[in-house]
Amino acid sequence: MEYKSLIDAVENYINRKSTSIDLDSFSYSDDAVGRYLKGTAERLCHTFEHYWNQEVVSNDVLIALRDFLLTFQTSLEIPEGIIEVNNAFGIYNDDEGKYYALLDVNARLIKHTSFVEKAFPTVQTEPPKRTSKYDLHTNAFIYHLTGYRYFRTEEQKLCVYGALNAPQGYTTLLSMQTGGGKSLVTQALAYAEKGLTIVVVPTVSLVLDQVRASKNAIHSDFKDEEIFGYYSGAGNISQIRASIEAGKARMLFISPEALIKNAQFTQIIDSANRDGYLRNLVIDEAHLVKTWGDAFRPDYLCLKPWRKNLMIYNPDLRTFLMSATFEDASVKVLKGMFSHDGHWIEIRCDSLRKEPRFIYLNVKRDQKQSTVLKLVAKMPHPMILYVDKPTDAKHWKDVLQQNGYSNVQTFTGVTRSAERKKLIEDWADNQFEIMIATSAFGVGVDKQDVRTVIHLMMPDSADAYYQELGRGGRDGLPCLSIMCLTHDEVYNHSLKLKLMTEDKIWGRWRTMYKEGTALVDGSVIVNAETKPDYNKTSGIEEGNETDQNWNIYVLTLLDRYDYISIRDMQVANDGEYSFTISVQPLIANDTPIGRDLISDLREKEWNISTRQFSLLKEAIQHQDRRCWSTMFEETYPLVSEYCAGCNYHEEVIQGEPNRFPLLQDVRCHQERVIPARDKYFTTSREALFLYQHEDAMISRIAKLHPNIIVLGDDEGHDEVYQIAADRPDLEVFNFYEFAKLLDMGDSYYITGLVIAIYGTEHPERDYQRMIRWLHKDLGCVLHVSDHDFICLGKEKKISEAVEGERLREEEN
Repeated sequence: MEYKSLIDAVENYINRKSTSIDLDSFSYSDDAVGRYLKGTAERLCHTFEHYWNQEVVSNDVLIALRDFLLTFQTSLEIPEGIIEVNNAFGIYNDDEGKYYALLDVNARLIKHTSFVEKAFPTVQTEPPKRTSKYDLHTNAFIYHLTGYRYFRTEEQKLCVYGALNAPQGYTTLLSMQTGGGKSLVTQALAYAEKGLTIVVVPTVSLVLDQVRASKNAIHSDFKDEEIFGYYSGAGNISQIRASIEAGKARMLFISPEALIKNAQFTQIIDSANRDGYLRNLVIDEAHLVKTWGDAFRPDYLCLKPWRKNLMIYNPDLRTFLMSATFEDASVKVLKGMFSHDGHWIEIRCDSLRKEPRFIYLNVKRDQKQSTVLKLVAKMPHPMILYVDKPTDAKHWKDVLQQNGYSNVQTFTGVTRSAERKKLIEDWADNQFEIMIATSAFGVGVDKQDVRTVIHLMMPDSADAYYQELGRGGRDGLPCLSIMCLTHDEVYNHSLKLKLMTEDKIWGRWRTMYKEGTALVDGSVIVNAETKPDYNKTSGIEEGNETDQNWNIYVLTLLDRYDYISIRDMQVANDGEYSFTISVQPLIANDTPIGRDLISDLREKEWNISTRQFSLLKEAIQHQDRRCWSTMFEETYPLVSEYCAGCNYHEEVIQGEPNRFPLLQDVRCHQERVIPARDKYFTTSREALFLYQHEDAMISRIAKLHPNIIVLGDDEGHDEVYQIAADRPDLEVFNFYEFAKLLDMGDSYYITGLVIAIYGTEHPERDYQRMIRWLHKDLGCVLHVSDHDFICLGKEKKISEAVEGERLREEEN
């Protein structure tokens, strides 16, 4: 595509030869490359506008200029006084007085400079090709809801269909790669039926981002009355209440703390739940439930008893646990917290990211600052710098400001809510290029075109590291994941694990139990604000919020290992938690056996966390001798090998390129209702419809209310978009992916009434696949074709081969 007119317009604008520029008026390719090119131009123009208003300084201009010059592979006239002859940005003056940029990355800094080159998409970059043996067309419901004609990936398709078909009262765990489009799962669930879907999210940034993304995606004239986000200071509780009471609200994005501690929300949700208006509970980034719950957010752990109370009055409530990848230990904890009576489904599409190129830099303490400055100057943008604490974010922002950068923002746990909202909006709007952040920013913020993620601290695990680097390359284009650490930062790192000594666990438990209130059924009510005996200075002493957080951790830990069972939870108006529990006799008394059980429990928890940390530390130690992605394969047992490049190798390594995205069969057989069974499938489980007119075929399919439509490869999809827009759970496959699901023995997706629409290419082969399906006794099939083709080894026509009824057009 020709971008000369855009380059000329940008050049005129930044030299003030024109007073305005409309970047939307230029033609861009409708793909990730085109969107990145437009974003690069926007960032340069916005930076110059800030520069003219004296809001930023020259270095801010130069990083945006370098990105533009390398991306558009061009040279530009630049206003005087901005660029020094000897600069740190690889920008040079040519014979005509214009400026151009070179990659100019020292191999002593970055071992494989090709990684940096690939992370700069250019006008010559080919967009990721959507070549797939699978059918990525959406169904009519998704199309009419969002306008999306295609799923991003087969993984997204399987997760959306899997969620929509989940039985009532079930808990479904879904994994899909970062950037794969988990949001569509939530949006589809929320609009599949009237009612409320609550989405529990970990950060304010994710609340804001998800509300924005959902309102952009959903085709509805009433989005402001249907989609809400709540966080401290939002001031919209009355609006949310009115919308729920009016039966209009569809989606509510909210933190676990607001759900459980906010008395107003407790009443609102309890009322909606008792009325059956609450339909779905979605816990996004569910891998954080244990790690953040154990560490500093106990309300994540309280989601178990909170949900249990909801299901007493609403047993049909469905729960969905979503993340990009899951460790085995995390799955075990989540299953214990959120499943009951075997009502558990796993839809596992775990996979390693294709976009990151991994770079590890081992620097000396006195060289770290200069190294970071080189990375900021030379690596592609937008860029995120991850740090450990808010004070570290302030330190690095001060460093950058002292070295000529002012358009740098920070996002941490202490960033105020109003400021967070503006940061998310400005970040999405390309108003700045560098974000310094803690993990408060590291989950779910969906800016597609982040090109570089730099870790300036040591994460606690390979999982934590992987989730944060996942902010880069969400558009499917190459990106960089750089870890820049000193020797001391690696080897003197202390694991930030909330795990108290066994004496303190036992002491807190014994005090709560001793001071609890016994009930006639043998259960006990304990107060989470109880101060442990070992911390008391007098006989009667009340606990504080710190005691409460530690006590909740102890109770949920004991519940996780089945030493107690949390039967109920109550939160008083003053925020005080009480739990009704039943207790195993082994820990009911102060005995050596009970103490030994606690000791074993603590050792198991410690071993899990230290193993996860050791994987990352070992990867760092062997980064020049072993593939960096090995730690991710060991962390996520279902994924197959993939690494686009690391310190150990430059070429792409892919273990199983043709692996089907669904990694294990979904163990949940469904008996789906087939309305047409009594009319057309009384003597056989198959029937035939040979049509002459497409309208008749569409009408026939719509009346049958199928569960699945299987299309030949050469079949169009416009006819499918004309039927069953009111059927969210209708699945559309091609014969190839249908056969793959059949090979897995996965009846979850392919049970019910199947409409098999044969094309002109190899219908006999596709018919053989349907015969295999019929032998599995998974439902009924209507064979549909516009011609009577030869099948079964050219021995019979399909009209002779099908044993069941023949449908006629005139019956419509």
